Amino acid sequence: MVIKSYAPRLYLRRDKITGEGKMPIYVRFPRINGYEPKYSLSDIKLSYEEWDDSSHLPKDVILRGIVEMELSRIKDKIREYQFGKIEITKDVLRGIVSGEHLSDPQEESFYDFYDAYLKNSERNHRMRQSTLRTHITTINALIAFRPRLLVKDINEDLIIEFCRFLELRGQQAGKGLVRGSIVNRKKHLRTIIRYIESLGIPIANPFRTKSIMVEQAPRNKVYLTLEELRLLRRQLKRCPLKSTERRVLTMFLFACGSGIRIGDVKDLKWHSLDLDKDYAVINYTAKKTNECVQLPLTRLSQGMIQFAPEGDINNVELEKNIFPYRISNTTINMTLKKTANKVGIKKNITFHAARRTFATLCRINNVPMYVIQKCMGHTSSRMTERYVQWDSYLAKQNHSYFDFW
Repeated sequence: MVIKSYAPRLYLRRDKITGEGKMPIYVRFPRINGYEPKYSLSDIKLSYEEWDDSSHLPKDVILRGIVEMELSRIKDKIREYQFGKIEITKDVLRGIVSGEHLSDPQEESFYDFYDAYLKNSERNHRMRQSTLRTHITTINALIAFRPRLLVKDINEDLIIEFCRFLELRGQQAGKGLVRGSIVNRKKHLRTIIRYIESLGIPIANPFRTKSIMVEQAPRNKVYLTLEELRLLRRQLKRCPLKSTERRVLTMFLFACGSGIRIGDVKDLKWHSLDLDKDYAVINYTAKKTNECVQLPLTRLSQGMIQFAPEGDINNVELEKNIFPYRISNTTINMTLKKTANKVGIKKNITFHAARRTFATLCRINNVPMYVIQKCMGHTSSRMTERYVQWDSYLAKQNHSYFDFW
Protein backbone atom coordinates (compact mmCIF):
# COMPACT_ATOMS: atom_id res chain seq x y z
CA MET A 1 0.00 0.00 0.00
CA VAL A 2 1.42 3.40 -1.01
CA ILE A 3 0.83 6.07 1.65
CA LYS A 4 0.90 9.65 0.40
CA SER A 5 3.34 11.95 2.16
CA TYR A 6 1.94 14.95 3.99
CA ALA A 7 5.32 16.06 5.35
CA PRO A 8 4.93 19.46 7.11
CA ARG A 9 7.38 22.33 6.50
CA LEU A 10 7.83 25.37 8.74
CA TYR A 11 8.28 28.98 7.67
CA LEU A 12 7.88 32.50 9.01
CA ARG A 13 4.83 34.46 7.83
CA ARG A 14 6.69 37.58 6.75
CA ASP A 15 3.46 39.22 5.64
CA LYS A 16 2.23 39.17 9.25
CA ILE A 17 5.12 41.10 10.87
CA THR A 18 4.34 42.92 14.14
CA GLY A 19 5.51 46.34 15.28
CA GLU A 20 8.32 44.65 17.21
CA GLY A 21 9.54 42.92 14.04
CA LYS A 22 8.23 39.48 15.09
CA MET A 23 6.51 36.97 12.79
CA PRO A 24 4.38 33.87 13.53
CA ILE A 25 5.58 30.36 12.68
CA TYR A 26 3.38 28.62 10.10
CA VAL A 27 3.30 25.04 8.92
CA ARG A 28 2.49 24.17 5.30
CA PHE A 29 1.59 20.83 3.67
CA PRO A 30 1.62 19.47 0.09
CA ARG A 31 -1.32 20.58 -2.04
CA ILE A 32 -4.70 18.88 -1.68
CA ASN A 33 -6.97 19.34 -4.73
CA GLY A 34 -4.95 22.37 -5.80
CA TYR A 35 -5.09 24.00 -2.34
CA GLU A 36 -1.94 24.38 -0.19
CA PRO A 37 -2.94 23.94 3.49
CA LYS A 38 -1.01 26.29 5.82
CA TYR A 39 -1.81 27.03 9.45
CA SER A 40 -0.30 28.85 12.43
CA LEU A 41 1.79 26.44 14.51
CA SER A 42 1.80 28.11 17.92
CA ASP A 43 1.85 31.45 19.70
CA ILE A 44 5.63 31.71 19.22
CA LYS A 45 6.73 34.74 17.18
CA LEU A 46 10.31 35.26 16.04
CA SER A 47 12.38 37.90 14.29
CA TYR A 48 14.57 37.29 11.25
CA GLU A 49 17.60 37.02 13.52
CA GLU A 50 15.96 34.33 15.70
CA TRP A 51 15.07 32.08 12.77
CA ASP A 52 17.40 29.57 11.06
CA ASP A 53 16.52 29.55 7.35
CA SER A 54 18.64 26.45 6.63
CA SER A 55 16.94 24.16 9.17
CA HIS A 56 13.58 25.99 9.18
CA LEU A 57 13.68 26.00 12.97
CA PRO A 58 14.28 28.56 15.75
CA LYS A 59 17.91 29.16 16.67
CA ASP A 60 17.13 29.11 20.38
CA VAL A 61 17.68 25.57 21.71
CA ILE A 62 14.61 25.57 24.00
CA LEU A 63 12.28 27.00 21.35
CA ARG A 64 13.73 24.60 18.80
CA GLY A 65 12.88 21.66 21.10
CA ILE A 66 9.31 22.89 21.58
CA VAL A 67 8.78 23.32 17.85
CA GLU A 68 10.32 19.92 17.03
CA MET A 69 8.01 18.24 19.55
CA GLU A 70 5.02 19.88 17.85
CA LEU A 71 6.25 18.74 14.44
CA SER A 72 6.69 15.19 15.75
CA ARG A 73 3.14 15.24 17.19
CA ILE A 74 1.71 16.42 13.85
CA LYS A 75 3.57 13.72 11.89
CA ASP A 76 2.48 10.97 14.30
CA LYS A 77 -1.16 12.06 14.16
CA ILE A 78 -1.15 12.16 10.33
CA ARG A 79 0.35 8.66 10.25
CA GLU A 80 -2.24 7.43 12.76
CA TYR A 81 -5.09 8.75 10.62
CA GLN A 82 -3.61 7.29 7.44
CA PHE A 83 -3.23 3.81 8.92
CA GLY A 84 -6.79 4.15 10.23
CA LYS A 85 -7.79 4.95 6.61
CA ILE A 86 -9.24 8.30 7.60
CA GLU A 87 -9.11 10.63 4.58
CA ILE A 88 -6.63 13.47 5.02
CA THR A 89 -8.32 16.74 4.08
CA LYS A 90 -7.38 20.35 4.72
CA ASP A 91 -9.89 20.45 7.58
CA VAL A 92 -8.34 17.35 9.13
CA LEU A 93 -4.87 18.94 8.88
CA ARG A 94 -6.17 22.15 10.46
CA GLY A 95 -7.52 20.10 13.39
CA ILE A 96 -4.24 18.20 13.79
CA VAL A 97 -2.15 21.38 13.85
CA SER A 98 -4.48 23.09 16.33
CA GLY A 99 -4.52 20.01 18.54
CA GLU A 100 -8.24 19.41 18.09
CA HIS A 101 -9.28 15.77 17.84
CA LEU A 102 -11.71 14.40 15.31
CA SER A 103 -15.09 13.51 16.72
CA ASP A 104 -15.63 9.87 17.65
CA PRO A 105 -16.43 8.14 14.31
CA GLN A 106 -18.99 5.96 16.09
CA GLU A 107 -20.97 9.13 16.82
CA GLU A 108 -21.05 10.06 13.13
CA SER A 109 -23.94 9.45 10.75
CA PHE A 110 -24.06 6.02 9.11
CA TYR A 111 -25.53 7.75 6.07
CA ASP A 112 -22.41 9.92 5.68
CA PHE A 113 -20.26 6.80 5.37
CA TYR A 114 -22.79 5.24 2.98
CA ASP A 115 -22.67 8.39 0.83
CA ALA A 116 -18.85 8.41 0.86
CA TYR A 117 -18.75 4.75 -0.24
CA LEU A 118 -21.09 5.37 -3.18
CA LYS A 119 -19.23 8.50 -4.30
CA ASN A 120 -15.86 6.72 -4.16
CA SER A 121 -17.24 3.72 -6.06
CA GLU A 122 -18.78 5.91 -8.73
CA ARG A 123 -15.69 8.11 -9.04
CA ASN A 124 -13.43 5.05 -9.44
CA HIS A 125 -15.84 3.37 -11.89
CA ARG A 126 -16.38 0.41 -9.56
CA MET A 127 -20.17 0.56 -9.66
CA ARG A 128 -22.69 0.47 -12.50
CA GLN A 129 -25.50 3.00 -12.56
CA SER A 130 -28.06 0.21 -12.17
CA THR A 131 -26.30 -0.97 -8.98
CA LEU A 132 -26.08 2.61 -7.72
CA ARG A 133 -29.86 2.95 -8.11
CA THR A 134 -30.45 -0.15 -5.98
CA HIS A 135 -28.21 1.31 -3.25
CA ILE A 136 -30.22 4.53 -3.34
CA THR A 137 -33.35 2.42 -2.81
CA THR A 138 -31.69 0.95 0.29
CA ILE A 139 -30.73 4.39 1.64
CA ASN A 140 -34.29 5.67 1.14
CA ALA A 141 -35.71 2.62 2.93
CA LEU A 142 -33.27 3.10 5.83
CA ILE A 143 -34.16 6.79 6.15
CA ALA A 144 -37.88 5.91 6.18
CA PHE A 145 -37.10 3.37 8.93
CA ARG A 146 -34.67 5.48 10.97
CA PRO A 147 -34.13 9.12 9.82
CA ARG A 148 -31.15 9.54 12.19
CA LEU A 149 -28.80 6.56 12.21
CA LEU A 150 -25.34 6.65 13.82
CA VAL A 151 -22.52 4.17 13.33
CA LYS A 152 -22.86 3.07 16.97
CA ASP A 153 -26.57 2.23 16.36
CA ILE A 154 -25.75 -0.62 13.98
CA ASN A 155 -26.30 -4.02 15.58
CA GLU A 156 -28.17 -7.29 15.14
CA ASP A 157 -31.42 -6.03 16.67
CA LEU A 158 -31.54 -2.95 14.45
CA ILE A 159 -31.11 -5.02 11.27
CA ILE A 160 -33.84 -7.44 12.37
CA GLU A 161 -36.17 -4.49 13.04
CA PHE A 162 -35.32 -3.03 9.63
CA CYS A 163 -36.24 -6.32 7.90
CA ARG A 164 -39.56 -6.43 9.78
CA PHE A 165 -40.20 -2.83 8.72
CA LEU A 166 -39.62 -3.82 5.07
CA GLU A 167 -41.94 -6.82 5.38
CA LEU A 168 -44.74 -4.74 6.90
CA ARG A 169 -44.32 -2.00 4.29
CA GLY A 170 -44.40 -4.60 1.51
CA GLN A 171 -47.59 -6.16 2.85
CA GLN A 172 -49.26 -2.77 3.20
CA ALA A 173 -48.36 -2.02 -0.43
CA GLY A 174 -49.77 -5.38 -1.54
CA LYS A 175 -46.35 -6.74 -2.51
CA GLY A 176 -46.28 -9.66 -0.06
CA LEU A 177 -43.17 -10.55 1.97
CA VAL A 178 -40.73 -8.85 -0.49
CA ARG A 179 -38.09 -11.50 0.30
CA GLY A 180 -35.96 -10.61 -2.73
CA SER A 181 -35.92 -6.95 -1.74
CA ILE A 182 -34.93 -7.78 1.85
CA VAL A 183 -32.03 -9.94 0.61
CA ASN A 184 -30.74 -7.02 -1.47
CA ARG A 185 -31.09 -4.57 1.44
CA LYS A 186 -29.10 -6.95 3.67
CA LYS A 187 -26.36 -7.30 1.05
CA HIS A 188 -26.02 -3.52 0.84
CA LEU A 189 -25.87 -3.14 4.63
CA ARG A 190 -23.19 -5.82 4.80
CA THR A 191 -21.15 -3.99 2.16
CA ILE A 192 -21.26 -0.64 3.99
CA ILE A 193 -20.49 -2.21 7.38
CA ARG A 194 -17.45 -3.91 5.85
CA TYR A 195 -16.42 -0.58 4.31
CA ILE A 196 -16.60 1.17 7.70
CA GLU A 197 -14.60 -1.68 9.25
CA SER A 198 -11.94 -1.24 6.55
CA LEU A 199 -11.51 2.37 7.74
CA GLY A 200 -10.46 1.07 11.15
CA ILE A 201 -13.67 2.28 12.79
CA PRO A 202 -15.23 -0.03 15.41
CA ILE A 203 -18.71 -1.13 14.30
CA ALA A 204 -20.85 -4.14 15.17
CA ASN A 205 -20.91 -6.58 12.25
CA PRO A 206 -23.54 -9.28 12.81
CA PHE A 207 -22.86 -10.55 9.28
CA ARG A 208 -19.29 -11.47 10.24
CA THR A 209 -20.45 -13.27 13.39
CA LYS A 210 -23.21 -14.91 11.31
CA SER A 211 -25.91 -13.83 13.76
CA ILE A 212 -27.47 -12.22 10.67
CA MET A 213 -27.39 -14.23 7.45
CA VAL A 214 -27.93 -13.12 3.86
CA GLU A 215 -30.22 -15.76 2.42
CA GLN A 216 -30.13 -16.83 -1.19
CA ALA A 217 -32.47 -14.50 -3.06
CA PRO A 218 -35.55 -16.35 -4.35
CA ARG A 219 -35.20 -16.66 -8.10
CA ASN A 220 -38.12 -15.71 -10.28
CA LYS A 221 -38.62 -18.58 -12.73
CA VAL A 222 -41.64 -17.24 -14.60
CA TYR A 223 -41.52 -17.59 -18.39
CA LEU A 224 -44.26 -17.91 -21.02
CA THR A 225 -44.97 -20.78 -23.37
CA LEU A 226 -45.75 -20.29 -27.04
CA GLU A 227 -49.42 -20.98 -26.26
CA GLU A 228 -49.43 -18.22 -23.63
CA LEU A 229 -47.74 -15.81 -26.02
CA ARG A 230 -50.53 -16.50 -28.53
CA LEU A 231 -53.12 -15.66 -25.86
CA LEU A 232 -51.43 -12.31 -25.20
CA ARG A 233 -51.16 -11.52 -28.90
CA ARG A 234 -54.88 -12.17 -29.39
CA GLN A 235 -55.59 -9.88 -26.44
CA LEU A 236 -53.40 -7.16 -27.95
CA LYS A 237 -55.53 -7.14 -31.09
CA ARG A 238 -58.65 -6.62 -28.98
CA CYS A 239 -57.23 -3.55 -27.18
CA PRO A 240 -58.14 0.02 -28.27
CA LEU A 241 -55.46 1.57 -30.51
CA LYS A 242 -53.70 3.89 -28.07
CA SER A 243 -54.62 2.19 -24.79
CA THR A 244 -52.01 1.53 -22.09
CA GLU A 245 -52.73 -2.21 -22.25
CA ARG A 246 -52.04 -2.35 -25.99
CA ARG A 247 -48.82 -0.37 -25.67
CA VAL A 248 -47.58 -2.49 -22.76
CA LEU A 249 -48.34 -5.73 -24.61
CA THR A 250 -46.61 -4.40 -27.74
CA MET A 251 -43.38 -3.73 -25.81
CA PHE A 252 -43.61 -6.94 -23.79
CA LEU A 253 -44.18 -9.23 -26.77
CA PHE A 254 -41.38 -7.45 -28.64
CA ALA A 255 -39.09 -8.21 -25.66
CA CYS A 256 -40.25 -11.85 -25.56
CA GLY A 257 -39.12 -12.19 -29.16
CA SER A 258 -35.81 -10.41 -28.64
CA GLY A 259 -34.79 -10.81 -24.98
CA ILE A 260 -34.13 -7.07 -24.65
CA ARG A 261 -34.35 -5.45 -21.18
CA ILE A 262 -37.13 -3.00 -20.41
CA GLY A 263 -34.81 0.04 -20.26
CA ASP A 264 -33.30 -0.79 -23.65
CA VAL A 265 -36.74 -1.43 -25.19
CA LYS A 266 -37.85 2.03 -24.09
CA ASP A 267 -34.70 3.64 -25.55
CA LEU A 268 -34.52 1.67 -28.80
CA LYS A 269 -34.39 3.93 -31.87
CA TRP A 270 -35.56 3.25 -35.41
CA HIS A 271 -31.98 3.54 -36.66
CA SER A 272 -31.14 0.50 -34.46
CA LEU A 273 -32.97 -1.68 -37.00
CA ASP A 274 -31.18 -3.11 -40.01
CA LEU A 275 -34.22 -4.14 -42.05
CA ASP A 276 -32.57 -6.33 -44.64
CA LYS A 277 -35.27 -8.05 -46.67
CA ASP A 278 -34.11 -11.55 -45.71
CA TYR A 279 -32.14 -11.12 -42.47
CA ALA A 280 -33.31 -8.18 -40.33
CA VAL A 281 -31.08 -7.38 -37.31
CA ILE A 282 -31.24 -5.15 -34.23
CA ASN A 283 -28.06 -3.26 -33.21
CA TYR A 284 -27.99 -1.41 -29.89
CA THR A 285 -25.81 -0.70 -26.82
CA ALA A 286 -27.16 -2.20 -23.59
CA LYS A 287 -27.56 0.44 -20.87
CA LYS A 288 -26.75 -1.95 -18.03
CA THR A 289 -23.50 -3.39 -19.37
CA ASN A 290 -22.55 -0.87 -22.08
CA GLU A 291 -22.09 -3.89 -24.38
CA CYS A 292 -22.86 -3.67 -28.10
CA VAL A 293 -25.56 -6.22 -28.89
CA GLN A 294 -26.58 -7.55 -32.30
CA LEU A 295 -29.41 -10.05 -32.68
CA PRO A 296 -31.73 -11.33 -35.40
CA LEU A 297 -35.14 -9.68 -35.54
CA THR A 298 -37.56 -12.57 -34.98
CA ARG A 299 -41.00 -12.75 -36.59
CA LEU A 300 -42.65 -11.97 -33.24
CA SER A 301 -40.52 -8.84 -32.75
CA GLN A 302 -41.07 -7.73 -36.35
CA GLY A 303 -44.80 -8.03 -35.84
CA MET A 304 -44.68 -5.84 -32.72
CA ILE A 305 -42.63 -3.21 -34.54
CA GLN A 306 -45.46 -3.00 -37.07
CA PHE A 307 -47.81 -2.17 -34.17
CA ALA A 308 -45.45 0.39 -32.53
CA PRO A 309 -46.23 3.47 -34.74
CA GLU A 310 -49.96 2.86 -34.18
CA GLY A 311 -51.06 3.03 -37.80
CA ASP A 312 -48.28 5.25 -39.17
CA ILE A 313 -45.53 2.72 -40.03
CA ASN A 314 -44.52 4.62 -43.19
CA ASN A 315 -43.87 7.87 -41.36
CA VAL A 316 -41.17 7.12 -38.77
CA GLU A 317 -37.99 9.11 -38.03
CA LEU A 318 -34.69 7.28 -37.56
CA GLU A 319 -33.69 9.25 -34.43
CA LYS A 320 -37.04 8.70 -32.71
CA ASN A 321 -37.87 5.93 -30.27
CA ILE A 322 -39.62 2.86 -31.65
CA PHE A 323 -41.80 2.71 -28.52
CA PRO A 324 -42.30 6.38 -27.53
CA TYR A 325 -44.73 5.58 -24.72
CA ARG A 326 -44.27 7.33 -21.38
CA ILE A 327 -45.32 4.48 -19.10
CA SER A 328 -43.62 3.80 -15.76
CA ASN A 329 -42.17 0.37 -14.98
CA THR A 330 -44.65 0.01 -12.12
CA THR A 331 -47.60 0.64 -14.44
CA ILE A 332 -46.15 -1.76 -17.01
CA ASN A 333 -45.85 -4.61 -14.50
CA MET A 334 -49.29 -3.96 -13.00
CA THR A 335 -50.83 -3.96 -16.49
CA LEU A 336 -49.10 -7.24 -17.38
CA LYS A 337 -50.44 -8.95 -14.24
CA LYS A 338 -54.01 -7.76 -14.94
CA THR A 339 -53.83 -8.81 -18.59
CA ALA A 340 -52.39 -12.23 -17.74
CA ASN A 341 -55.20 -12.82 -15.28
CA LYS A 342 -57.76 -11.63 -17.88
CA VAL A 343 -56.64 -14.22 -20.49
CA GLY A 344 -56.27 -17.05 -17.96
CA ILE A 345 -52.48 -17.10 -17.49
CA LYS A 346 -51.95 -18.01 -13.82
CA LYS A 347 -48.42 -16.64 -13.53
CA ASN A 348 -46.97 -13.62 -11.72
CA ILE A 349 -45.64 -11.88 -14.83
CA THR A 350 -43.25 -8.93 -14.80
CA PHE A 351 -41.56 -7.39 -17.83
CA HIS A 352 -38.33 -9.23 -17.01
CA ALA A 353 -40.14 -12.52 -17.67
CA ALA A 354 -39.67 -11.62 -21.35
CA ARG A 355 -35.93 -12.31 -21.09
CA ARG A 356 -36.52 -15.70 -19.45
CA THR A 357 -39.14 -16.46 -22.11
CA PHE A 358 -36.73 -15.62 -24.93
CA ALA A 359 -33.86 -17.67 -23.44
CA THR A 360 -36.00 -20.68 -22.55
CA LEU A 361 -37.89 -20.93 -25.85
CA CYS A 362 -34.67 -20.48 -27.81
CA ARG A 363 -32.92 -23.23 -25.85
CA ILE A 364 -35.69 -25.83 -26.12
CA ASN A 365 -35.79 -25.13 -29.85
CA ASN A 366 -32.08 -26.01 -30.08
CA VAL A 367 -30.62 -22.51 -30.47
CA PRO A 368 -26.96 -22.86 -29.33
CA MET A 369 -26.22 -21.43 -25.88
CA TYR A 370 -23.46 -19.22 -27.33
CA VAL A 371 -25.96 -17.61 -29.75
CA ILE A 372 -28.48 -17.00 -26.94
CA GLN A 373 -25.71 -15.48 -24.79
CA LYS A 374 -24.73 -13.02 -27.51
CA CYS A 375 -28.34 -12.09 -28.30
CA MET A 376 -28.97 -11.33 -24.62
CA GLY A 377 -25.79 -9.28 -24.26
CA HIS A 378 -24.27 -11.50 -21.54
CA THR A 379 -20.51 -11.66 -21.10
CA SER A 380 -20.78 -15.08 -19.44
CA SER A 381 -22.69 -18.19 -20.52
CA ARG A 382 -23.29 -18.95 -16.82
CA MET A 383 -25.50 -15.86 -16.59
CA THR A 384 -27.41 -16.97 -19.70
CA GLU A 385 -27.98 -20.41 -18.17
CA ARG A 386 -29.75 -18.76 -15.21
CA TYR A 387 -32.39 -17.45 -17.64
CA VAL A 388 -33.10 -20.86 -19.19
CA GLN A 389 -35.91 -22.42 -17.14
CA TRP A 390 -37.02 -26.05 -16.67
CA ASP A 391 -40.28 -27.47 -15.35
CA SER A 392 -42.73 -30.32 -15.92
CA TYR A 393 -44.21 -28.59 -18.97
CA LEU A 394 -40.80 -28.44 -20.62
CA ALA A 395 -40.09 -32.03 -19.61
CA LYS A 396 -43.20 -33.08 -21.52
CA GLN A 397 -42.22 -30.97 -24.54
CA ASN A 398 -38.84 -32.71 -24.68
CA HIS A 399 -40.17 -36.24 -24.19
CA SER A 400 -39.27 -37.25 -27.75
CA TYR A 401 -35.54 -37.02 -26.93
CA PHE A 402 -35.97 -40.20 -24.86
CA ASP A 403 -37.74 -42.30 -27.49
CA PHE A 404 -34.60 -44.40 -27.95
CA TRP A 405 -35.35 -46.14 -24.67
